[in-house]
Amino acid sequence: MQRVCAESEELRTLREALAAAQLNRVRSVQRQEKELLAAHERSRQAELDAAMERHRQAEEERLAREEQQRLEEAQRRRIQLNDQLDEREARRQQAYEEHLRERAQVCSNMVALRLHLNFV
Repeated sequence: MQRVCAESEELRTLREALAAAQLNRVRSVQRQEKELLAAHERSRQAELDAAMERHRQAEEERLAREEQQRLEEAQRRRIQLNDQLDEREARRQQAYEEHLRERAQVCSNMVALRLHLNFV
């Protein structure tokens, strides 16, 4: 019987067809596994890209907030410096006006003294 099976062309053709079908099935499974792995990798990469983009945007927002705070602090300092300069100018003006009043008083006293000395 084995010899008949071995010599039968039809059985040999069937065995070869079966082997080819099994090989095709194995290759198909391997191809599907490869496609599945590639899909998983694309999905993982997309998640990684999304996480990196979220991180980049968060960092960009943090830097924008820091820049805004820096600008606001610089504006506060300018205002404070201008206020100090205005106060200094007001004190200088006040001191100058006091100086003029004292000078006017001295001149007035000198005129009064000369008038008094002229009449005496």
